[in-house]
Amino acid sequence: KCQFLDKRLNELTMMVLMRQTENCDMLFHIVMTDMKLLVVETETADITADDVDKVIQDDS
Repeated sequence: KCQFLDKRLNELTMMVLMRQTENCDMLFHIVMTDMKLLVVETETADITADDVDKVIQDDS
């Protein structure tokens, strides 16, 4: 059970979350890998929906 939870946690932390804020046309990319959190802010044009992409991890 612990191995399953570790794998699931790893999958969740490898997600890239992109969300447009309500107040301005800014897109925030949040990436969690291991114990580090990377936040990148980029300007966008006409994005109307939240988007979630999964990053595929290479287990080599």
